[in-house]
Amino acid sequence: MAGRSGYEHGFALLKQRKVREALAFFEQAKDPPNECRAAKWECHMLLGDFEQAWKTSDEISAHNPQQQDCFWNGEPLADSYLMIRCLHGYGDAVQFIRYAKPLREITRRVTVESAGKLLPILRSVAGVDEVITWEDKSRREPFWNQQIEVMDLPRIFRTTQASIPGAIPYLRVDPCLLDRACRHVPEDGAWHIGIAWTAGEWNPVRSIPPAEVGRITSCEGCTFHSLQGTSKAANAGKLAAGARLRWGAGEDEGLDCALALIAKMDLVITVDTVIAHLAGAIGKPVWTLLPFDGDWRWMTDRSDSPWYPSMRLFRQPAPGDWASVVDDVRSQVAGLCDARRVRPLPEAAPSRNTSRLYAPARHGFPPRSRLSGR
Repeated sequence: MAGRSGYEHGFALLKQRKVREALAFFEQAKDPPNECRAAKWECHMLLGDFEQAWKTSDEISAHNPQQQDCFWNGEPLADSYLMIRCLHGYGDAVQFIRYAKPLREITRRVTVESAGKLLPILRSVAGVDEVITWEDKSRREPFWNQQIEVMDLPRIFRTTQASIPGAIPYLRVDPCLLDRACRHVPEDGAWHIGIAWTAGEWNPVRSIPPAEVGRITSCEGCTFHSLQGTSKAANAGKLAAGARLRWGAGEDEGLDCALALIAKMDLVITVDTVIAHLAGAIGKPVWTLLPFDGDWRWMTDRSDSPWYPSMRLFRQPAPGDWASVVDDVRSQVAGLCDARRVRPLPEAAPSRNTSRLYAPARHGFPPRSRLSGR
């Protein structure tokens, strides 16, 4: 099967997460060419075959020469003045800003351009000299002679699953905001769990129906804190009556405020949104709830993530089946609470002790010779 019909059949298989079968169709179809290359790239990433994904990225770049004047063109970055532009979602920026430190080791300066909400978060990242935002109309853009979109950074390093930068944390929690968060999270012996159930409006299948949230937060022995923010929590009135929640910090209050509250939680339960990335970036235990056709970065058929060692993945067994996911989460939360009642934790719970909060580096970093991307 060739041409667009082959592509459409491959796309249907991809939605069913029959990834290898879909990949075979995309390789045969080759038309429309750009869509087929992009679909092949997604298949490789879902399969965890990063090496093939980067080769496909090279093909995409080679067939789109008009982009070479705008972003990284394959030239070595050594001794450059680098501009990293965060043009996608907040979670994308948080996930891949981990590359700033090794980049700074071989460049003269690293500047990051991002949305305004990310400024206080990204300013804390090692290797970042300056963060600017396009929202500041009076800003002065510093000199740069190389630029790259943040999501292209893994390709520069030819990252594999074994070489993902694993130094956690790579975000810093503001001490003043952490002190403020402490006042909202008493040391009362309960499990304090942060929860976020609504993702971005552009992909509503990532969000949990409000009626299901109450089934999670009704677990005894736990105190649940909303990490949703006020605008995304507009559907709070639709939550079941049993949804016991303390309203905390979310995106609207500032991502730095949300990060501070996350740091005080014993556990974070969230859909695929920036909250998952913030928790993972500081090594907080986080359970990420995924739709059936989850994003490429979470791959397939696994409950962990090489990007975030402290993360556990819960996946829909069928499209739209959040009930099964929530059943599993409820069971796991109940087990945690039962374990705490049987074996009371010390006054300073290990998961909330900052000396043990952050996992050490678990993966090495690729040699500098790979920085050329060749």
